Parts: sequence; C-alpha cells; structure tokens
Amino acid sequence: MADFDYLPAKFPKPSSDTYLGRVNIINQGVLAVGALVINKTSRILKVPKGFILSDWRFRIADADSNGAPTVLFSIGDAGLVNRIATTLNTAQAGGEVTALNDTGFLYEFLADTDILWTTTTAAATAQAAAFKIALSGHMR
Repeated sequence: MADFDYLPAKFPKPSSDTYLGRVNIINQGVLAVGALVINKTSRILKVPKGFILSDWRFRIADADSNGAPTVLFSIGDAGLVNRIATTLNTAQAGGEVTALNDTGFLYEFLADTDILWTTTTAAATAQAAAFKIALSGHMR
C-alpha cells in the first residue's frame, strides 16, 4: 500500500488512437511535502492488465527549494520500484524525464498495476510539486 495516493476517484480507461493501436495512460497531480521523505511511496498512475510499456514521459515542478537540493526518486511498481526510472534528480529543480529503464521497455503488466513514485533520498527543503505522467504502449 502506498503512503500517498494521487489517483482520481474514477480512473479513466486508457485512451487509444488509431496509430497501430497505441494506448496512452495519463495522470496529473501535486505531490505533498510528506511524499518527499525517504522511502515514501505514492501511487501516481494505474495500468491495466495486458498493457505493454514502450515509452513514457514525466514532468515535475521543483520539489526541493533548498539552495543545495537533494531529493531523488524512482518510478516503478510494487514488483520493482525502479522498473521505469532509477534515482532521478529531476524534482530538484523541476523538469522532464523520458529515458525508460531497460527493465520497463516492452514490459507486460500481468495484472492491474499501480505505478509508484518512491523517494530514494529525502528533499533538503521539501515543497509540494505538480506532476504529469504519461505511459504509452499497446494492449496484449
């Protein structure tokens, strides 16, 4: 169970476009200051059974207002906390990440799965930060 939950009350089904059956799963929210403590997890997205991940994009605002920011995080799931991305420093000043770990590329989710933010190094001076996440792939 995640420490924080940023899923909407009614989670939409993945949207598909007509380009080769591509599926996009998106969400946005604001990480609370409490989520930026070491080893805290936050549910930031849910993917359906049979989703095969091929691409992703993650944007976040500055979550560490200290002059020497320290916050680091990983994105993954309960099976592998860094399946999608490992030890990112993007939240130190805000920015975007698109590099996908090999462990996540063409990974098939065998059950409905929560995508988790895990804080791996606490923020020096935590502040709430808006985020947007998008996973792209196709359904089995």
